[in-house]
Amino acid sequence: MTDWVALSPSQHKGCGFLPLADFYHTADQHYATVVVGELRRTIPHFLVALMRSGQRWQCVACLGQRAGGHLYLHGDGRWLGPYAPLSARHYPFALGRMENGERVLSLATSHLTLEGGTPLFDEAGALSEAAKAHFQRLQDFSNQQAITQKACEQLDRQGVLTPWEDKDASNRTNLYRIDEQALNALSSEAYYALRGAPMALAYGQLFSMNQLEVLKRRASWSGKIANTDVPENLDTVFGEDDDELRFDFDG
Repeated sequence: MTDWVALSPSQHKGCGFLPLADFYHTADQHYATVVVGELRRTIPHFLVALMRSGQRWQCVACLGQRAGGHLYLHGDGRWLGPYAPLSARHYPFALGRMENGERVLSLATSHLTLEGGTPLFDEAGALSEAAKAHFQRLQDFSNQQAITQKACEQLDRQGVLTPWEDKDASNRTNLYRIDEQALNALSSEAYYALRGAPMALAYGQLFSMNQLEVLKRRASWSGKIANTDVPENLDTVFGEDDDELRFDFDG
């Protein structure tokens, strides 16, 4: 469990942070949050699904077939693959909120240092350029999460989502995928209403289904590659095509 601290110049001026050096912080994850804006980078390498928790929706990349860990992490902390989702790369920073609702930059305490590291604040008490860049990326990601949530809600209202059923996986609880037949059966008006982010999400999920078999092959290899010296790009090992399909879903 990561301990976080909300950064403030009164308490952390003169402190620094240690940058992301590995992906051990993802070791217990079996999915990673992704947003519409990064789908074109995600779908060539991950099985994508939609997850519902109460009234909250999110898009996720499936990292493994079983709970308690994932298949994209090498024993030395490297990410096994050409692309790591943004949510995995934001660490050691996160967005927090003050009591008044204002967003604040938070840092994993294990990466807070009193000496050395990259400065968190400048002499005037403002966020340093490095910390400010992390803050901006997190805010952009949060805004993209809101767009993704709305897109999921629109797809749900149109009845094109179906619960994920997979007897070979134990971690698909609360996961949904696109019902392609229902999508194709939409009226012209309903189909047009889903233009933009909802349709990008729908087809992104469908296109990612090719990665289901790749994920199973990763599982069969996981014990063999856990602590061995392997190339970071395992696409050819797991049978993925060298030529990536790229779709611009940002519009």
